[in-house]
Amino acid sequence: KRIETGVLVIELGPLLYGAFSNCAKIETIVLPTNITAIGEQAFYNCLGLKSVNVPQSVTSIGDDAFMGTGLTNVVLPQGLVSIGEYAYSQCTSLTSLYIPGTVQEIGRDAFNTCLNLTQVTIPKGVTKIMPYTFAYNESVVDVTIHDGVTAIMAHAFEGCSALTKVNIPKSVEIIDLFAFSGCYGMKELTIAEGVKTIESGAFEGCKGLKV
Repeated sequence: KRIETGVLVIELGPLLYGAFSNCAKIETIVLPTNITAIGEQAFYNCLGLKSVNVPQSVTSIGDDAFMGTGLTNVVLPQGLVSIGEYAYSQCTSLTSLYIPGTVQEIGRDAFNTCLNLTQVTIPKGVTKIMPYTFAYNESVVDVTIHDGVTAIMAHAFEGCSALTKVNIPKSVEIIDLFAFSGCYGMKELTIAEGVKTIESGAFEGCKGLKV
């Protein structure tokens, strides 16, 4: 591993638990092209981190891996299968996010409190949007939920106050507790006929809603 001025070059894997957590001065990370996993809290709270390449070989990103970093743009690779809990939580500078269609699991709170994120697309391989996954992302205006998602779990999009329009596809069977609570800017909601259960508070506080 080599650390230059603000640049961390990692030449060998694996990246284990907390490998570089709380290294506030790292700005750029270059990962090896053969690494398959980024471990839990690998870069947790690296406040100065703005850029990292996630190579095509990576199939999993662990819990809290990039939580609290200064990343502005996240492009995840084709071949990635799982994103851990809180993996990118509290990345308050994040404005752009790409999640590939190969992803099958996104852990709870994975992208919550990303205050400047404006657009979210749930990949086709994901069947459940877990609790608080995108909660409190107050700049998100557009959410795309692909057919194939069966459950939107509790608080998944709570506090996304700039969200204006949601289309719930026919594959969704349950919209759980407070899933879209506090989405004050929502003006349009389409719920397909496949939905069987809408739990308490699912759309609480959506004052401008037109169904």
